[in-house]
Amino acid sequence: MPLDAIFIGAVVDELQPLVGGRVDKLHQPERDELILAVRCALGNVKLLISAAQGGARIHLTSQSRPNPQTPPMFCMLLRKHLVGGRITGLYQPPNERIVQLRFEVTDELGERAERVLAVEMMGSSTNIALIDHEGRVIDCVKRAEGDAKRPMLPGLFYRLPEPRDFGLSPLIARELEHQGMLIDALKASVNDKAFIPFMLLKDGKPKDFSFMPVRQYDGLYTGEMYGSFSELLDAFYTRRGMEAALHKKASSLRKTVSNTLERTRRKLVLQNEEYAVTLNRERLRQYGDLLMANLGSIARGDEIARVADFYGEGDAEIKLDVRLSPQQNAAKYYKEYAKAKTAQNKLTEQIKRGELDAEYLESVLDSLDKIASESDIEDIRGELEQTGVLPKPAARKKAADRPSRPMAFRSGGGMMIYIGRNNRQNDELTLKTAAKTDIWLHTQKIAGSHVIVSCGGRQIDDVTLGQAAILAATYSQGKKGQKVPVDYTQVKYVRKAAGGKPGLVIYDKFRTVFADPSEELAERLRIIEK
Repeated sequence: MPLDAIFIGAVVDELQPLVGGRVDKLHQPERDELILAVRCALGNVKLLISAAQGGARIHLTSQSRPNPQTPPMFCMLLRKHLVGGRITGLYQPPNERIVQLRFEVTDELGERAERVLAVEMMGSSTNIALIDHEGRVIDCVKRAEGDAKRPMLPGLFYRLPEPRDFGLSPLIARELEHQGMLIDALKASVNDKAFIPFMLLKDGKPKDFSFMPVRQYDGLYTGEMYGSFSELLDAFYTRRGMEAALHKKASSLRKTVSNTLERTRRKLVLQNEEYAVTLNRERLRQYGDLLMANLGSIARGDEIARVADFYGEGDAEIKLDVRLSPQQNAAKYYKEYAKAKTAQNKLTEQIKRGELDAEYLESVLDSLDKIASESDIEDIRGELEQTGVLPKPAARKKAADRPSRPMAFRSGGGMMIYIGRNNRQNDELTLKTAAKTDIWLHTQKIAGSHVIVSCGGRQIDDVTLGQAAILAATYSQGKKGQKVPVDYTQVKYVRKAAGGKPGLVIYDKFRTVFADPSEELAERLRIIEK
């Protein structure tokens, strides 16, 4: 994340109204996260301070977080020193990703004293330290003695890092190059405090943020501007947290489906090997015929019968069971032939069923990549219970949020394109919602979403068809490839096979085009649901 010194400086400027405010409450909802309830010129606000790896930050928050039943020791220490204290200053050392909050407090003797809360947001060295009036560390969230120059332990003097030059995050460095902007111009902008809280999104999901608009991605990402940096950071990490929680809940489903798919594939390998053996069954019948034609020259107890092979050239050597008569050996070969024929028919059915199962499970894995809400997860879970991949529970609560809908896009030709997020949506979209004259697209022999072009009775134009094919490739397991084959036909030629699993259909009278996946096009055409 581009939480560089400039961005932090913009946040510190924004938080200056906290100076003069009093700390009413202090909580530590996570091991490396604090929330201070402050009464100040802005009213009653909550200041979030985080030293989380990959999420270190400081900003006002409107979110509520559950607190542990027993406060951590660091939380109790901070309450003892800071609650009731007054914030006297917010300071950022030059060019550092550090914020120091200074407090005037009343110590154990009832006398005024100074405390400093140092928030360090420096990658793996993120930390929060409480410092006394002498500059000694009272304690910190992460005790660290490994750094010889700056050990962070109780009783040691707190020292700032070595002074550094004006530094930029990689994102901002690339943006300056993209815009042809000189570093001096950026410095002037910083001096003028010309900051714009800006979030980058991809497929409607937060991906990055900055103190200036970012245009280097040429439409691959969209952007949102916020009224304050606290609003930006609060929205970014709240949405990222929800996204992470969704994928965490989906991970158990992914593991179950992946394991089931692996077992199905291993079983298919064995079945195909057995099937290959049955293809040689005709020779078993021939052996029976050869034995019956030479009964007079074969004696009971012979291990091998050498007879003229009228099915081929020369002689045939036929292995015999010494316990059986020549007639019984012939009967045995006829029986093995019949058994192999039956096995071939059964294996043919089993292999076809296994291939359909594998195709279905691959489609579920593809659906898990597209989850956007609790409803998506519940849809997939219900689908897996329906198909027997998961056991059916006695009862389960329904998802609290509203049911998710297929993704919607508007083509360059003005037609609406709809794409299912999971197999249930695919079935609903193709078999119930779409008109018979709408166009249906799907990647050929690759798991992916059903794509429907809503034509409204019109002929589909070439631009829309091309873009719909690109979307079909993008929302499939072929999304990292090129020249992905995409079949298309009218919806009336798509149907559900008898007993077919969710999302699996058969179709005919189709044509095939080849498309290169493009996330940039998907982002540009997509209509984000509010």
